[in-house]
Amino acid sequence: AEQIAILLLQLRTLAAMGVAALCAVGLLTLLGILFISVRPFSKPTYRRLSATLAASVFLDAMALLAPDMTICLTGDSDVPSPVGASVMVCNHLLNGDWWAMFMLGRCVGLRGSIKVFLRNEMLQGSGGGGGG
Repeated sequence: AEQIAILLLQLRTLAAMGVAALCAVGLLTLLGILFISVRPFSKPTYRRLSATLAASVFLDAMALLAPDMTICLTGDSDVPSPVGASVMVCNHLLNGDWWAMFMLGRCVGLRGSIKVFLRNEMLQGSGGGGGG
């Protein structure tokens, strides 16, 4: 019985990875079509459409495949508003931090329109966390 449970878990993980790969192919196809058909005429329109039609839908699909996540937002201000500009600061260099920020943006209506500022260490490829 335990071996069957492990096998089922592995099959579920493999199926989720397959669906994620199909979603990535769909994302790249849609971005390619927008790049060819919209970007030559208007770069701002291309950016807006790629954020709202491609990136946000991809994040929604990945959120359904990922395990449940609870986000606890603390700080000195209110929840980021989907209207205007908001800055979210995270001092960690871990991949999980980015996913939590994208999911928070998704929950407050900033789907596909989050800008990320990277620290120099992240650009140079050194891992690790902490620091500010």
